[in-house]
Amino acid sequence: MARQNTFILSPVNSVITSAMSVTGNTSFAVRLKPSDKLRLPAGRPTLWHLQRQGRLIRHAFYPALDVRCDSSHINRLNKLLIQAAGDHTAVKGFRFNKTAGIDRFFSISPEIQGNDVLHIPAQHISQQHRFTALELKVIAVRIDFNSQQITGTDTVTIMIDSQEPFKGTDIPLYVVGEGTLLLTLQIRAIHDNGLSCNKQFLAADIIAVVPPSAPKRIRLLHIHSG
Repeated sequence: MARQNTFILSPVNSVITSAMSVTGNTSFAVRLKPSDKLRLPAGRPTLWHLQRQGRLIRHAFYPALDVRCDSSHINRLNKLLIQAAGDHTAVKGFRFNKTAGIDRFFSISPEIQGNDVLHIPAQHISQQHRFTALELKVIAVRIDFNSQQITGTDTVTIMIDSQEPFKGTDIPLYVVGEGTLLLTLQIRAIHDNGLSCNKQFLAADIIAVVPPSAPKRIRLLHIHSG
């Protein structure tokens, strides 16, 4: 028989409880010691809450994604949110396919201008892999994390002839609703015989996270008469 001390994090109330595991020849038991608890700092989102936010982000993009996500993407996204204590901007740069990112195709990253235009700068597109064109799909979603609702979506698809100099482009977006704006850029390489099935030439990255604007405070001026 062996004993091992460990800690268990409750996903509901962020309470870390000391526990002692006891193993025998045919059984395993966990004995909780409720008198020995450590509570995480007040106000920090619970593990359950952060995992729910990760699920909301994923399911906001799933319907429009054509790139198959790798098997680790759920845990990788949750880990980013947990490490950032719920700061949604931390998911910028997240790859749904960890094998390839959009930097496989673009040396200069796209950037969002204002809240409604995605600017892709002019740049040289490498021909070392001999694809003839690129299919670009911009997937924009707006999420209200307070109400746990997807309040707006927009999808734009364009084609780029990779055999011609790329002069850049601006893609307007129309995403209604309130909440945080998240943009994913999906890129699929095209060869002479059609879309590539090689995961090394299929990318889908979250490229921008724009939190909702804070409401402006109106200062009232009181005028006393008399």
